[in-house]
Amino acid sequence: MYLDKEPIDFQADVVEASRSRPVVVDFWAAWCAPCRILGPILEKLAGDAGDSWTLVKLNTDLQQEIAAQYKIRGIPAVKMFLNGEVAGEFVGALPETQVRQWLNDHLPGAAKEALAVAEGALKKGDTSTAMVKAREVLDNGDVDPNLEKQATIILAEASFPTDPEESRKLAARFESGDLFFDRAEVVLTRYDLEKGELPEDEDSLARKLYTEGIKLWRAGNRDEAVEKLIESLGEDRRCMDDAARKAIIGIFHILGEEHETTLKYRPRFASTLF
Repeated sequence: MYLDKEPIDFQADVVEASRSRPVVVDFWAAWCAPCRILGPILEKLAGDAGDSWTLVKLNTDLQQEIAAQYKIRGIPAVKMFLNGEVAGEFVGALPETQVRQWLNDHLPGAAKEALAVAEGALKKGDTSTAMVKAREVLDNGDVDPNLEKQATIILAEASFPTDPEESRKLAARFESGDLFFDRAEVVLTRYDLEKGELPEDEDSLARKLYTEGIKLWRAGNRDEAVEKLIESLGEDRRCMDDAARKAIIGIFHILGEEHETTLKYRPRFASTLF
């Protein structure tokens, strides 16, 4: 929706209006050539968006006090207001694709809200809620690809305790360079730690130490497991595609940064690497 009026009542048209729906303010002036490029793009996108957000154009020549209040030093300048506050901004005449991406990144929506709940639940160990909210997003069928990836990795992490095979399959969808690849790699490493097959051939000391470390981890001997894995890493970092390093990172992630084992062995792990 585009609110076509000049001058605007900033308190009513922007601040108060943003408490019910997002308001995007385009700070512009008639003499500004880049403004004449960006303005039609914003108006088109606002028209396409229906009532999901409102575009308001503020002429900085006519409303200098408002421009000064929001520290507008260059135009065009765009700010998004949510609940009376600035929630996002950019300066300059971006192309339409970048403006669309900026809107996707900053506009609230059901999928983003569901994923925020899912991430919070995951941090608290509430895997049931995390899975329900992640599936809500995936079942939608029409969601931003980045949000779909986020829902997939949340589902992979949350489902591990009850269905490690499904968790592994979900994490295996991510490729190097993908958003959330690091989290997927941790899931796959956790699977190897707890469910993966151990090397049959222990013809090198590094392999033997790695196998001993994994067996100790599965037996619940955390400190001893990390000890053996660090020894394996020091013996031959390249052994089995850097398996010992990945296993140690996975263990630290599972235990958490404040766990006594993580705090005890992270410095030694770092010194072994470097």
